[in-house]
Amino acid sequence: MYESPTYVPGVSENSYARKVFLWLFIGLMVTAASALVFTETNLWMVVFSNQLIYWGMFIVELFLVFKISASLHKISAGAARVYFLLYSVMTGLTVAGITFIFGMYTTFVAFAYTSLLFGSMALIGFTTKRDLMRFSSVVMAGLITLLIASVANIFLRLQGLDLVLSYAGIILFMGITAYDIQKMKRLYEANEGNDEALNKLAIFSALDLYLDFINIFLRIVQILGRSSRK
Repeated sequence: MYESPTYVPGVSENSYARKVFLWLFIGLMVTAASALVFTETNLWMVVFSNQLIYWGMFIVELFLVFKISASLHKISAGAARVYFLLYSVMTGLTVAGITFIFGMYTTFVAFAYTSLLFGSMALIGFTTKRDLMRFSSVVMAGLITLLIASVANIFLRLQGLDLVLSYAGIILFMGITAYDIQKMKRLYEANEGNDEALNKLAIFSALDLYLDFINIFLRIVQILGRSSRK
């Protein structure tokens, strides 16, 4: 007697979203643990005091982000996870420097504010019916403008402009957070049923959100640190 094949459902959207946020959480915890180790051992001082090592680490960080984003279809899900965790460890160096400069209290308060803002925008990204994907050109233009202005201010050293760029960066990455949440949902819809692809895309989306969180955090801690020194 003929038996119809059993249908095995793939990963649901909620399960996929939970996986993305689990990896985001893991990345942030790895960064926090790395920052603690780098602070206690003073390894961050070695990196920041040597220009060759500093720029070498910066290039490696860019390579890891590019590797995950550009080679997503070529690398395995396991390799994507390793690259993501390595990037999280290296970001711990930056957080270690911030903790030393501004103190643990300011760092913790900045993390709390970041969590609140990030969570609010993530909720908006999940619930809004508006198509945020059509703002991709605006997002890219904003990132390029912020990058150029930030690099220019390295040489100009204008404190007023630095403060403006910090607030502008927070607003921009808050918007990008909602945008990336909706992009995460679109990626799921485009690959629904393909569990292998979704495993890799979960890391890709987690990296997007991780970068959003870190960028908001860095700017908030700069603003709080500047205020505490007045």
